[in-house]
Amino acid sequence: MSTARLAAVAVLLFSAAPIWADEAEDVFNSLYGSEYQKAVASRDTTDDAALAAKFLEAAKTKGTVAPLAALLCEKAYELGLKAPAGYETAAEAMELLAEKAPDRKAACLEKIITLRQKQYDAAKGLDKTTAGEVFIEAVLAAADAKGEAHAAAEASALLKRAMTMATALKSDRKAEIQARIDLFAARLRAEKRVGDLEAKLAGGPQGAATRKELVRLCLVELDDPAQAATFLDETREESMRKYVPAVSKGVDAAPEIACMELGEWYRGLAESASTLFKEPLMRRARAYYERFLKLHTAEDLQRNQAALALKKADEAMAKLAVRGSGVIGPGRWIDLLKLVDLEKDVMKAKGIWTFKDGELVISSNGFDRLAIPISPTGSYQLRGRFIRNTLDFPHWFVLPVGSAGVAVSFGRGEYGALMRASGKPDTGSPQKVINGQEYLVEITVLLSGNQADIRVALNGKPHLHWQGPVSDLSVADECRVPDPKCVALGVEWGDYVFKSAQLRMLSGKAKMLR
Repeated sequence: MSTARLAAVAVLLFSAAPIWADEAEDVFNSLYGSEYQKAVASRDTTDDAALAAKFLEAAKTKGTVAPLAALLCEKAYELGLKAPAGYETAAEAMELLAEKAPDRKAACLEKIITLRQKQYDAAKGLDKTTAGEVFIEAVLAAADAKGEAHAAAEASALLKRAMTMATALKSDRKAEIQARIDLFAARLRAEKRVGDLEAKLAGGPQGAATRKELVRLCLVELDDPAQAATFLDETREESMRKYVPAVSKGVDAAPEIACMELGEWYRGLAESASTLFKEPLMRRARAYYERFLKLHTAEDLQRNQAALALKKADEAMAKLAVRGSGVIGPGRWIDLLKLVDLEKDVMKAKGIWTFKDGELVISSNGFDRLAIPISPTGSYQLRGRFIRNTLDFPHWFVLPVGSAGVAVSFGRGEYGALMRASGKPDTGSPQKVINGQEYLVEITVLLSGNQADIRVALNGKPHLHWQGPVSDLSVADECRVPDPKCVALGVEWGDYVFKSAQLRMLSGKAKMLR
């Protein structure tokens, strides 16, 4: 590449000025063009999967400008889709693109459906059941995105695909899918009702009553505050004239001083709405609480009140999502941090556990533990992101494994272990945990009869692997929590941030313990 070309690429990558899609294409071709063309031309799909992973990592890199990150995600999906080894990379690329480009979210999630269908079609035996559950989760996510875009008819069509799969699998999620089908059917009826009322809208007392109903339908049943605002006039009550125009501008437009008030207003709407419409309204309330916490950084009473309101909203949404069953089947990622109650789940705390902007922070003074009120029974995956900021002591994840359990530990340089597992685990490619660096941990627990297979990866690289009888596993005393069925976190000493923690069942069920 010429010196002038390199200089142009550097300007595009590191300049604060925005770049356009065609410029991103130029940068991509300059940096990766030859590798990409070689992979496309080769029949060896191993090259495609490896390059897809490289593109995804580049898209995640801090400082990569949005148009280039989007293009890298697209290329990662294209290459990852060519072979099973690249499927998860392709799915993660579309998830990242959906996050970076909200206007493309629905299209990205539909591409994930295509990928999950391929996985299901190729799977056999028990793997087919797991693949079917993962397919259902992908369809539900896409349907929700259609709902956010006020495309109820398209969401309904997707949900029919999910129900067909759930029926074939005899899935526990049929009731959940039916609830979503009922929601979008109600929205389609509401859309028709809005059209009918709008056609006969007139002045006078009758017109005022019609406008009142139109505002209610748009705000509560259609979850469309922008449309609700178009029917406001001086006949509506003061609260509607005050709040509807504000929420119609979107959460990102709300000033800090208004966020808590708008969140509380939406929470009130959710509490008085019929069951079908509670969850979308509570989600709106939650978004305003989150924005307040983002903008209001002072550790004061207002921030404490907002954090409590957010937690209550999370609890309400969790109950609505589970619909009282307390049981979640395969395929769905469960946000573990949202289940935590620091007043109930911390065990004999010597250090200080806190939540900050949705992340779990611990300053430990010696063997601090926290039980997460969920019990997985069967095979599952756990993934999370953490940062160790001080000292050089280990932390661990406690995992139920059949009738037993084990603690997966990280820390002290290259130290890593399954604490209280007989036999020495294959350490794979152990990595040193460096203070201040973010790590992605991915743990897979596979059960087959009384045999267990536990695989741990750190930042995508194999870290630990153990196989053997479940009876050879136990949890070290310093890692235990009162309920051995719980997933748990622990820190021996030092300052940690658990940025995320998610669990997905591959077979069996996860039971909510609270």
